[in-house]
Amino acid sequence: MGRNKYDLSDAGDEKKGPLDVEFVPKEEKKEYSFIQLYRYATGFDKFLLVMGLLSAVVTGVIQPLNMILFGTLTGDIIDYAIAINTPGISDDDFAAATEVFIEAIRYFAVMNSLIGVGMFVFSYISTEFFNYSALRQIYKIRSVYLSKVLNQDVPWYDLHQTGDFASRMSEDIFKFEDGIGEKIPMFLTFQIVFIASLIIAFVKGWELALICLTSLPASLIAIGVIALLTSKLAKKELDAYSSAGSIAEEVLSSIRTVVAFGGQRKEIERYDENLVFAKNNNIKRSMFAAIGFGLLWFIIYSSYALAFWYGVRLVLRDRPLGDDAVYTPGNMVTVFFSVMTGSMNFGVSSPYIEAFGYLKLPE
Repeated sequence: MGRNKYDLSDAGDEKKGPLDVEFVPKEEKKEYSFIQLYRYATGFDKFLLVMGLLSAVVTGVIQPLNMILFGTLTGDIIDYAIAINTPGISDDDFAAATEVFIEAIRYFAVMNSLIGVGMFVFSYISTEFFNYSALRQIYKIRSVYLSKVLNQDVPWYDLHQTGDFASRMSEDIFKFEDGIGEKIPMFLTFQIVFIASLIIAFVKGWELALICLTSLPASLIAIGVIALLTSKLAKKELDAYSSAGSIAEEVLSSIRTVVAFGGQRKEIERYDENLVFAKNNNIKRSMFAAIGFGLLWFIIYSSYALAFWYGVRLVLRDRPLGDDAVYTPGNMVTVFFSVMTGSMNFGVSSPYIEAFGYLKLPE
């Protein structure tokens, strides 16, 4: 008996019959590098991005200078307290010490004001330039995405639900805009503050700085693990909401057919299945984030307690050296608050990694 030419089990290279079914393979999602996400940026957009990055760097460099001023002011306060409490101090010496102290306060106020103005100007430039560039790119991406969808072959529509389009155009592009916008310069500013603060701390007193940084390895591990888990869960959550939106769009577009066949409950179950998955996924993501941040701040504040205890010992050790002392109360405060500011900025920047986990171009 001859072989049935319509046998799908062994089609080989023979000519297919009219009843043969050809299955279209599912498209694989493309992976893009971070730089490729900005491939829709024009020359003007790139100029805005470069200026925004430079402004973010300047903002990050300016902020830690406040720690130097604060440490210097602390030393001036202690010197003034010692001077006015010296037994037998004359009125002229008291007036001179007061004048020096007032001048130190005035210098601290003026310089802090200038730092505040500089941070305001450069942080505004960085966030505004990135947001404006993101809006311009999103406008182009929406146009390109709609054009690509309308020019797809018929088999493409067999593999994609019609509701995916509205969901991708709203949710995914919103997440994409959020990821390439102001969060980039803010994240960069936090990291620059962290690096600049560590440099100041090591210059002022490397020994105390190392004690303050005992929490850094554990903090890096905690943030890395949490960032990895939350980014994966964030992508799953986004896909679940996209599927739920597609189901709702599909059902509402053919509501008469659904009602005619009594399929309301079945469609509700399909919709709820995706929502329940997204809810449980969100709970897991929030739980991991909460545990990670709680552990991070516990480690940081524990290191602060150790740093203050050890810093006082260093100040007492160097007190007999007089003007040659490395660890004065002012330097101790500068080192401590520099490391604290750097660590806090490093910790504050960790939630932005979650936004980068959402960052992807709509397929």
